[in-house]
Amino acid sequence: INNDAKIKVNFIAETILNILDQKQKIIFGHQNKIENLKTQWVFKKNLKASDPTWKLVDVDNIPFTEI
Repeated sequence: INNDAKIKVNFIAETILNILDQKQKIIFGHQNKIENLKTQWVFKKNLKASDPTWKLVDVDNIPFTEI
């Protein structure tokens, strides 16, 4: 019998991504363009173990259109 439990947590965020050079000039991305991001994290734990820690076992980016 498998005593592992899994939980999936969806994170939804609005992000602005840009990379600056040494002179603070944008070399990648946009200063004001908002990107929608949805990421699913999967955690696992053995329910019979004495350790209460949940382990991160998978991370997936999910297209925002699936929300």
